[in-house]
Amino acid sequence: MRMSELVETRERAKERETLVQRELTAQREVEEEAIRAKLLVLTSTIEYARERFKEALRRVIKHLGQSVEFSEDVKQPWAKIPPAQKFFDAWLGMWSDAVKVYAARRGTLYVTVSELSRSPPFRDSRSLDTRYIRMALDKLVKKGEAVWLDESRESALVWWVSGPELAHIVWRIAREIGLEYIFVSDIIDALSIPRVVAEAVLEHLVRQGMGVWRELNGRRVAVKLT
Repeated sequence: MRMSELVETRERAKERETLVQRELTAQREVEEEAIRAKLLVLTSTIEYARERFKEALRRVIKHLGQSVEFSEDVKQPWAKIPPAQKFFDAWLGMWSDAVKVYAARRGTLYVTVSELSRSPPFRDSRSLDTRYIRMALDKLVKKGEAVWLDESRESALVWWVSGPELAHIVWRIAREIGLEYIFVSDIIDALSIPRVVAEAVLEHLVRQGMGVWRELNGRRVAVKLT
């Protein structure tokens, strides 16, 4: 084979190799685009399911909360005045119940003493002293129906619906929608509660064997349903 023919053959082989590489690159780009499209659809589907979960949870909790009412006694002006010692515990129990009803009707598990002190029935024509609001919450804490969230006893988690019951509600809604994971952030958004309260809700779910914690960088971010 002459030198000119050898050079021509090598150039054609190089051109074929270039064409093959271009075809492979184009095919890879098409495949990657298809994968991105599938991931986008999957992500959109998951995000939509998470929004449906939050809306459904808000609706269920609101419905549960609206089914309870304050007693007529706490609406009376005399109810803000502490009674004689022999009636004090029952009086304090009345206000403990009022705290639970307040949280229930707002559809939240999180209350603060300052908020309660500004809101009916704790404040109307007369005001219930914040000392007694804290004592009412202390009574709930002793019964396992509330947890103080700070040392100053200003904010509290109030279990007006029991932890196990709420965990079952959360699990049922997630299952009905088809979620595999329940994110802490979604519980925060749905119930307008601090992270520590949201984690407490999901911890009840884990304790009942309905899911397992998943962490990211050492922080709890979600529960994988089982």
